[in-house]
Amino acid sequence: MTAKIPKKRIAFSTAMFAVMTGVSLLCFEFLGMENNLVSIMVVVQCIMVFLARLDENPAALAGKILALNLCLCILAGLADMNIWLGLVINFGVFFWGPYLLFRDRGMQIYYPFMLNYIYMMVGHPLTFGHMSHRIIIVVCGAVIVGLLQIIVYKKVHNKEENPEKAAIRHNFMKPGPMDTKSLRFSFAFRLALGVTLMWLAVKLFDIEYGKWLIISTHSIIMPTVPAAATKITKRISGNLVGFGIFFVIFALVPSLKIRLLMVAIAGYCSLYFMNRYEVRAACFSFMSLSAISFTEPAGIGFVFRRPVFVIAGSLFAMTINLLILRHDKENTEDI
Repeated sequence: MTAKIPKKRIAFSTAMFAVMTGVSLLCFEFLGMENNLVSIMVVVQCIMVFLARLDENPAALAGKILALNLCLCILAGLADMNIWLGLVINFGVFFWGPYLLFRDRGMQIYYPFMLNYIYMMVGHPLTFGHMSHRIIIVVCGAVIVGLLQIIVYKKVHNKEENPEKAAIRHNFMKPGPMDTKSLRFSFAFRLALGVTLMWLAVKLFDIEYGKWLIISTHSIIMPTVPAAATKITKRISGNLVGFGIFFVIFALVPSLKIRLLMVAIAGYCSLYFMNRYEVRAACFSFMSLSAISFTEPAGIGFVFRRPVFVIAGSLFAMTINLLILRHDKENTEDI
């Protein structure tokens, strides 16, 4: 007997896919290809914040997200100007971002904000004179978050709301006293150290497509060793599957339109299987390689770098997890 596919999941995946596709097309048409990934990540931020059901005034939440994204835009530009200044800035961003945003291991709100920073820092860095379109994107994202939060805020403060459920909700970016022995501190420190060191290596050796190394490091550094061990296996296996699918399609399907259709299908699957990390990793690997192949004049030599970079970045991240402020317990410890 086949399991029924939840209608809500189909509706949510379809709606989110339509929104992301629409945003991507609009951005490509009016705001430039260099802002395409940034615009998609802003949409992901909106989705994550909406799903977290934060107990916060809509205007205050929109203001905080706008301020955070504007700071990230400016800091990404500054970090690209000077390698030594970049070291200080990147360590600060990757420590304070997760430290202030990380609340619930099941809802990692920090992730799309930090990933967006990586795209702005090494994916498509811009000088301050060319940031106007990027600023338009983050302003629009903050407005969307504020509008969505109106729905959530009414539900949270509804008289019929379960008080036990309401009690577990948190505000966005709520500071607290720093405890150097806490899981939250050790995780933020490991993430900042790992990503900053990998960024330095990419800059010093001028590694082409080095963002894959940085993104893999960012993805695999986790609060605890068991969580990281599970994720590294799924990430590597998923990327190898995505690599294989891309290679077969690139070899057998010459039509650009069909390839674009396959990318769209992969995008939908990544949303539908949002809770299956290995499937998302395979989809993202396929989409990333496809995006480069559309403009790469020198054949597909770049394809073989992705699995190598993903494995290298993941192993480096796992080393950081094991050696720096290591946490082995997967429990309900306060973060």
